[in-house]
Amino acid sequence: MWCDQECRSLDAFRTDEWSPEDMILLGMMCVFMAAMMLFAVAKRLKAAQKRKSYGQEDLPLPGLPPVSMLVMYVGILVIIIVMATLKFVNETLVFAVVLCIMLFIYILKLTLFDNRRPVLLATARHDLWDNPMDERLFT
Repeated sequence: MWCDQECRSLDAFRTDEWSPEDMILLGMMCVFMAAMMLFAVAKRLKAAQKRKSYGQEDLPLPGLPPVSMLVMYVGILVIIIVMATLKFVNETLVFAVVLCIMLFIYILKLTLFDNRRPVLLATARHDLWDNPMDERLFT
């Protein structure tokens, strides 16, 4: 079914052309995502160096390796480029905004909640209470 200009004017939310403002916004979001991914990779590499300096190379580093994070970021960029090429303007912008928010929350998790739980009562043996199901409590 063919839809002329009058038919298209009824759908106010359908946009199939990229305006310069939309392209600038998408570019800024992609730069923001790139900066947050670089920050996350830098935190991962710093954690690996810290683990190496403490001599704990035999323990696996939790989380994704930096190469996997890079592959995920490139995959996300490919999805955004494909959606933009198909002229899904609003869908592409919403997808990019949601990913920016998710990456921002992940960065907050990395930076703010990096510390272990605080010790409320400074006892000499506070490590005894770290694990409630520890064998030392039942012997």
